Amino acid sequence: MDIYSKILETLRGQLDANKALLDLSKEKSNILRENNTSKLMLLASEEEKLVRKTIELEKERGNLVNALKVNDQSITDLSSLISKTSPVTAENTKKVSQELKEILTELQLQNDLNNKIMEIALEQIEFSKNVLMGASEPQTYGKIKGNYAGEKQAPGKKFFEDKF
Repeated sequence: MDIYSKILETLRGQLDANKALLDLSKEKSNILRENNTSKLMLLASEEEKLVRKTIELEKERGNLVNALKVNDQSITDLSSLISKTSPVTAENTKKVSQELKEILTELQLQNDLNNKIMEIALEQIEFSKNVLMGASEPQTYGKIKGNYAGEKQAPGKKFFEDKF
């Protein structure tokens, strides 16, 4: 197997791993909506394994691409470099790269959605906690630079700083 085929194989591995991550991310959205923490923990461990696999594949791909460098020249278009020796592999590499880019974009959007869902869930938890425990004082009157609202100022200290 030549180096170009190894690069293509690595890209396919990355594509498969990221597709699996996207599926898990979609499943995570449902689990977050259901507020099922036990399923979420299991999903997180699966997600971690896939992320590690993706990182390993990316390192491998990077090493293979670095092996192609001649005189420390950077490689900007892998497909055109591969097409000089193997046009079929170059076309397949281009297709897999494009599909990988699309999957990564969709994965980013899905992860953003999951982050929003988690933010909402955390806000609900905080609200519930405050309702159940009762806030002893309003949130807007907290400790500010060592002084509480209504506390006497120490002699010689100004309430407002006049230094810029």
